[in-house]
Amino acid sequence: MDWQRPSEPVRELIRRGAMMIINAPQGWMDELDEAILSSPQMLVIADDPVLAESIRRVNRANVLAWAAANVRDPGAPVPANVAPELLAASRDLVRRGLHESAVRAYRIGQNALWQHWMSIAFQLTCDAQQLRELLEASAQSLFSFIDVTNAAIAAQIQTEREELRGTHAERREVVELIIAGAPISPQSAASRLGYNLDQTHTAAVIWSNLAESDASQLDLVSERLARTAHAHRPLSVIASAATRWVWIPARVAPDPAPLEQVLNDLRGLRIAIGSTADGIEGFRRSHLDALATQRLLAHLHS
Repeated sequence: MDWQRPSEPVRELIRRGAMMIINAPQGWMDELDEAILSSPQMLVIADDPVLAESIRRVNRANVLAWAAANVRDPGAPVPANVAPELLAASRDLVRRGLHESAVRAYRIGQNALWQHWMSIAFQLTCDAQQLRELLEASAQSLFSFIDVTNAAIAAQIQTEREELRGTHAERREVVELIIAGAPISPQSAASRLGYNLDQTHTAAVIWSNLAESDASQLDLVSERLARTAHAHRPLSVIASAATRWVWIPARVAPDPAPLEQVLNDLRGLRIAIGSTADGIEGFRRSHLDALATQRLLAHLHS
C-alpha cells in the first residue's frame, strides 16, 4: 500500500506519545495484559501460569517494539517483531495445540493498545486537524505492524507444527486425550506413551517462571523427584519450553523436600505435585490436582 508520511508537527506528536508509552508506569502495562488475559477467548491461556506469563512478555515486547520504532522514526512503517519472546510463545502454544491463540492474543493486544493510544493522542493536541492526522497515521502504523508481525509468527507456527510431528507431540496428544476424558483404550494409550497406565502413579508439574528457561534443568528435577519415590522411568511430557508434565510410577508419593537445595540453586523453578492414585483415572486425576496446585502457587507468588 502507499505509505502516507505524516507532517513534521504530527511526527513530533507521535514521537512524544511513543515516549510516554516507553516511560509509562508498570500499572499501565498491567492493564494491557489484563485486557488480553481477561478476554473469554483467552481463558485457557489465562488459566495456565506459564502460558499467561509468556503472553505478558509477548504483549510487552510488541508494545515496546512499536513505541521504540516510533521514537526513532515517527509514523514510518514498523518492521515485524520477531523477538525471542514471540518465537518462544508461539512454540509453546503450538506444543499445547493452541496455535490460533497466538494470533488472537496479538489482535486483542492491538485493540487494547489502540484504546490507550487514543487517550494519549487527546492529551497531545487540541487541534482537530492535527488530531485527525495523528490518529490516521498512528492507526496505519500500529495496524500494519500487527499485520506483518502476525504473518511472521504464522510462518514460525507452521514451522513448529511440522517439527513437532514426532514423539513428544504424540505423547502430548495422547496425554491430553486422557486428561479430557476421551474414550481411549488404556492399552493403546500405554503403547503410544511407552508407559504402563495400570499402576499407581503421582503426577507433577515442573516449570520455570523465567523468560530464559533451561530444558536440561527441568529434566534434572524430574529425574531427581522420581528418585525420591524410588521410581524408575517416569513419564515426562513437554507441555511447553518452560514446563514438564511428569508421572512417577510408585506407590509412595515423591518427596520434594530433598530437592529444596537443588531448587534454590536452580533459580525460578517450581514443582506442583498431585495426589497418588491408581490406573488411567488416577493418571488423569493426579494431573488435574497438580495443575490446580500449580495455579495456587502461581497466584501466591504473583
